[in-house]
Amino acid sequence: MNARPFALAPFPGGPALPFGIGGRVTRQGDRLTLVYELAGAVTGVAWPSPATAPERRDQLWQATCAECFVARPEEGGYWEANFSPSGHWQLYRFDDYRQGMRPATAIAAPTIAAARSGDSLTLAATLDLGSLLPAESALLLGVTMVVRTMDGATSYWALAHPGEKPDFHHRAGFCLSL
Repeated sequence: MNARPFALAPFPGGPALPFGIGGRVTRQGDRLTLVYELAGAVTGVAWPSPATAPERRDQLWQATCAECFVARPEEGGYWEANFSPSGHWQLYRFDDYRQGMRPATAIAAPTIAAARSGDSLTLAATLDLGSLLPAESALLLGVTMVVRTMDGATSYWALAHPGEKPDFHHRAGFCLSL
């Protein structure tokens, strides 16, 4: 089990925020674990409170939300996982770039843990991909995050921003391989 570190960059021209986002991805068999760490002056981040009964929800990206795009290198289709600090989540399947979007229902709920501690925020999510992909499948990941601030600003963070506007679905942004 090797943890792969990552650093997310804000979309150019977005709001200047006084923190950075990094983390690590670990794959162990069918399980994919992502840990997102926001470090710096994070007091202004709108960080959703834990839900008493986390569930599948659409449009989680309208609030602070960690995301991961998962694809096999030889296929056009991909999955989009959304993880809210509240514990709500969603997993979508796409047939190709922004085409054929539908919930991927043959998967168990991920484990999500979020914490606020001084000048850092952490979100860890573990997803069991066993019902979707064989454990030996090569994967390409697009690790991303939408961050909303208390004053209503939105920033888009990703491994890479290949387009003229924020577009987490752009395949050139799936640049972490496992």
